[in-house]
Amino acid sequence: MTMQSTDAGAMLLWANVELVEVGWWEIVPPYVDEARHLPVLRFIARDDRDISVNGAGALAARLGQAFGMSPAAAALTAVVGPSGLGALEQVIGWLEENRGDVPVEIGEPPAA
Repeated sequence: MTMQSTDAGAMLLWANVELVEVGWWEIVPPYVDEARHLPVLRFIARDDRDISVNGAGALAARLGQAFGMSPAAAALTAVVGPSGLGALEQVIGWLEENRGDVPVEIGEPPAA
């Protein structure tokens, strides 16, 4: 599987994906105008050394530092804005239909 950001791409073989996770993280400035919880899609590797990152990866490095993960792990992480919820549902549906061997965990949104 491959994820592409603005300045880097990350690739991980499906055999090395331990878990696909959708969680609700509090995203704070400077990433958003004001702090709010947004869904975050993560492809979690069995070992970060299995992740191939191509490109500068400056955004992944900043996100990794902000969220306490390696830049490689951050390159396989996507914060989903409100307009991306439909696409997120499509990704989850595709995983269920095509990659039933990969565990998927979907967290509940925080109480309002």
